[in-house]
Amino acid sequence: MQIQWDFPGIVQSFLAPAVVAGAVSFAFHTSAKGKLESYFEHQLEAFKAQLQRDIETHQAELARLADAAKFDYSRRLADFNLFARKRHVVYRELFRQYRVAYDAYNEYGGKFHHTPGYYRKLDETEVAALMTRKHVLAAERKKVLDEWKDDREAGVSSLLSALDPRYRRRARALLDKAQQYWLANSLYMSADINAFVESSLVPTLVEYVRFLEPGISAPQPSDEAFKKGQRAFQTDLKARFRELAAALRRELAAGDYDPNGHRSAVAEELRNVAPA
Repeated sequence: MQIQWDFPGIVQSFLAPAVVAGAVSFAFHTSAKGKLESYFEHQLEAFKAQLQRDIETHQAELARLADAAKFDYSRRLADFNLFARKRHVVYRELFRQYRVAYDAYNEYGGKFHHTPGYYRKLDETEVAALMTRKHVLAAERKKVLDEWKDDREAGVSSLLSALDPRYRRRARALLDKAQQYWLANSLYMSADINAFVESSLVPTLVEYVRFLEPGISAPQPSDEAFKKGQRAFQTDLKARFRELAAALRRELAAGDYDPNGHRSAVAEELRNVAPA
């Protein structure tokens, strides 16, 4: 008996499941791929959206910081300009007030100050005429003239106490005014200028004042010794004023508002004229 093989049927029986499986597999992969692509696209869009929000937030923060920096710079610039203008005014006025006080004492010492020896040589008529010219009060004039007859030394002491008080008071008031101005405005001055005024200019001015107003009981120099001593003080003080003026000009011209900024240039020259 001959066996008949149904090859098409056999093949079909084997291929049908494979085709189905392939189709199912293809459909699964296609579906999975679509879902994965959709998921990653969604994640990508979310990431891009978050990134955009972060960029906008960062830009807003940068803008805020930039505005704050601009405001701070403007404020600092305004403060600097105010400080610079104030320092220009303070330095000019400081120099002027001390120089005016110095000139007032020079005026007193040159025109109105004499030693007791000068007055002892005057007679009553000359003393009376002198007190009239100097606007000494009538009661003080009488007291001096009465003492001039009986006790020349007492008369000289009274005359020195009454003579030219207006000029002495004016010089003292001007020096006190300069001192008060310096103390009130030292905040606007550099450390070098403050140190020079405190340790060099003011002590020398005070010594000059003591020389011109030694007091009634203090030993009095001769006229020649007085003039020599006065010239020495004037020469010293003029040099200190010149150095102070030069230092002030350098600081103002260079725009040095840091107390340490000009230490090597200004302080060295100020130290050169400061007393040892």
